[in-house]
Amino acid sequence: MQSGGKHLTEAKKNENLNLFCIKLNTFLDSLMKYLFYILLLIIVFSSCKKEEYTVEQKSSEWLEYEHNPIIKLNKNFNNILWDNPCVLKDSSGYKMWLSGGEQGKKRSIYYASSNIETRWLIDTTVALEPGFPGSWDDKEVRSPAVVVVDSVYHLYYAGFGSNSMPRQYSIGHAVSYDGLLWHKDPENPIITYHNDKTKWGYYQANAPGVMFYENKFYLYYSTAKERVGYDDVRKLQQGIALAISDDGRKFTNYTNNDSSEISPVLVLSENYPLEEYFAGYSTPSPIVDAVGTVHLFYDVTQYQNKTDWQQVALAHATSRDGLGFKEKEYSFFTNGQEDWKNYEIRSPSVILDGDVFKMWFAGNNEFFPESNFTQGIGYATNSSK
Repeated sequence: MQSGGKHLTEAKKNENLNLFCIKLNTFLDSLMKYLFYILLLIIVFSSCKKEEYTVEQKSSEWLEYEHNPIIKLNKNFNNILWDNPCVLKDSSGYKMWLSGGEQGKKRSIYYASSNIETRWLIDTTVALEPGFPGSWDDKEVRSPAVVVVDSVYHLYYAGFGSNSMPRQYSIGHAVSYDGLLWHKDPENPIITYHNDKTKWGYYQANAPGVMFYENKFYLYYSTAKERVGYDDVRKLQQGIALAISDDGRKFTNYTNNDSSEISPVLVLSENYPLEEYFAGYSTPSPIVDAVGTVHLFYDVTQYQNKTDWQQVALAHATSRDGLGFKEKEYSFFTNGQEDWKNYEIRSPSVILDGDVFKMWFAGNNEFFPESNFTQGIGYATNSSK
């Protein structure tokens, strides 16, 4: 009896052991499948992230419209020189705000519309005029930048007055419900220059570019300060500053330290050596793509004749947060090509339409009123994929 009981006990143990092994194998099989799926997800997410980065870094060719400039001197606007386009697209088509004025006279902001990127109808009624005599912007208003937030159009522009130093711009603000009839902000100017030559913000707050990003208004603009150690024209350096606002009216300049000193988000890179008399950057145009990357387009300035600076190239930088930028494309269009933009190329305005960058920009080949003078606004495209 004891021997039989012992055999039953051993059989029971073997049965339990087999059951345990089966359960263990089942568990291990499930665990391996679980780990396999986890690894697969990691690979997928890593691949997605890598693809996003590759898209951001990839550069493709810009194609200029063969019949540029698309907007130039015409019979409806005698002697009006066109500059500083700002373009938006909505369900009704394309809308453009642009600077216009006779050489040496007051400049105003006009409005144009189109269903095609290259054919524009300019409204003969001025959209925004210089201010009344004695006001801060009674001499000139130009460089429009427009953004629509909650069905309200916000226009930012550069202006200066008769009492200002020559070309010492500040930035103003106006609002509209249709993009045609504008009301200037009573608190204008909303961003001004200061007189400390050693700090950013000296000399001018000019050429604004705006976007609505993370529920705030991001207003990029051109500014300058003096560079230590130079006694020639290179002592003045130009950069792009940023001011941020919750309501589009009251802006705070971005600073990356505890002081109140302006910190530019983009300054002259190694692609533009100071030894070649490059001065800096101006006329920023920001947009955000589908994956949240901020793209900033701008022009490059240089003292080509070592006496006065010119806008000589267009460039492109990207950022993950709208603050720190890395140059992606430099000098993708330049002056000096013996065409309509031979003397200067400047003031890009870019939209992203699907996966295509569409850009309008200004230029001129000569000085007004030379017989072969050509000046106006051109168009170009670039696939972002």
